[in-house]
Amino acid sequence: MKTDFDFLSLCRLRRSVRRFSPEPLRPGELAWILECARLAPSACNLQPWQVVIVDDRDTIRDLSSCAAFGLSKTAAPGSIAFIADAPVVLALCLKRGLAHKVSSLVDMDFSCLDLGIFGEHVVLAAASLGIGSCWIGMASERRVRPVLGLPRSVRLLALIALGRPPSGSLASLESPPRRRMDAAEFCWHNRYGVPWNPPPAER
Repeated sequence: MKTDFDFLSLCRLRRSVRRFSPEPLRPGELAWILECARLAPSACNLQPWQVVIVDDRDTIRDLSSCAAFGLSKTAAPGSIAFIADAPVVLALCLKRGLAHKVSSLVDMDFSCLDLGIFGEHVVLAAASLGIGSCWIGMASERRVRPVLGLPRSVRLLALIALGRPPSGSLASLESPPRRRMDAAEFCWHNRYGVPWNPPPAER
């Protein structure tokens, strides 16, 4: 697979894509993306993720009407309806009952963090291949569960839509990425509230 981006350029290239070309993903591309995600770290290496790969058109259309908050295919643009045209949708699920051995001591469930790392590996790997993606956290688990036949042993956390943008290139998307804060706006030096003055980024 050709991946000729340095990491900072890759992070700048990746953005949420909500319109897709009908061109399917090649099986090898999807396998490569999931191989990158498989290598994601997790607390105590529990690897709590389970993924349903959806490329059946009817099933994807069913998922597109599974938004929470009563949204449906007739909802305003930007709703979950846009995934109906995605060539692939990944349903990211968590195995129930897995817990980091110290989670009861720190009162923290690490599994959602683990799955977030896994999913970000997915979208960055996809971007390196010129494939667009969009995290979808507004899907209703109650409505998705029967569509995908999810067992009680797993919990839906998010969907990720994957596909090439209509232009065929992430770099040629007309809409610029939304503004991100500068590091100086959210980083503090040694103690909260003490400004950090970042030098120019370099590698």
